[in-house]
Amino acid sequence: KHDCNGVFLVELLGREAPGLVRVRNRPETARRIAVPPWSGPVEQRLVHPLIQSRHLGPLALRGWAHALLPVDAGGLLAEETLAREAPHAQGYLAGQRPFLAQRRSRVFAASPFYRVFGVGPYAWAPCLVVWCGMSLRPDFAVVDRVDDPFLGPVRPLIDSACYLIATGSPDEAWFVAGLLHSQAAQQFLRGRSSGSKRGLGQAVVSRLALPRFAPENPEHRALSSTAAALAGQGLASAPLAEALEPASAPVGDILRPH
Repeated sequence: KHDCNGVFLVELLGREAPGLVRVRNRPETARRIAVPPWSGPVEQRLVHPLIQSRHLGPLALRGWAHALLPVDAGGLLAEETLAREAPHAQGYLAGQRPFLAQRRSRVFAASPFYRVFGVGPYAWAPCLVVWCGMSLRPDFAVVDRVDDPFLGPVRPLIDSACYLIATGSPDEAWFVAGLLHSQAAQQFLRGRSSGSKRGLGQAVVSRLALPRFAPENPEHRALSSTAAALAGQGLASAPLAEALEPASAPVGDILRPH
């Protein structure tokens, strides 16, 4: 969807009638396809916090954007469903159809015309560990709900430039993120990042034998709670790895390459 960012990325302007928010699109974010400015009401449930690569720090998020995306936990909304349940959003997207049709990827050739990619059932897992594949910095952030000033506590969606690990609970997510920020893991990842467009892709991270989180294991619980406690301190990767070492070392000997 990046070549048509100006359609999907929005700025929240305020609340309208119940279930509606006023937004403006963001033509200034367009990468290739110029779209005209627009503002108006859309259904609140289709406006999602969006985590982009610039929002990812070590363990914690650094804010989020907003996007109008016609998706829910069941996937992409069908055109008839969108028209019936979200007529304001449907009307806006219908007006953007000529610009959406200019997208280059063959993924977008299929119906509906507002198709996006990078949003599947995994995006709605109980908790996520997210990193940017187009970065040489091995920063892994835990993503659960965010407290959005307009939308309230809500689950954000993840930009398609990012990778994620779906976990079964926040405790598991903090454990995984803590391991990935351990000194052993950071050294391994920095040494093997390819420097290419997807310098820190799934293949690199998957070479680490991350142990499965066992909530009955006191060492696993200790690492999880330590990572969660350190997340809000704003530490850079190196001091963070050092602070995690007392908790990550007991499980670090099984964090090794395949």
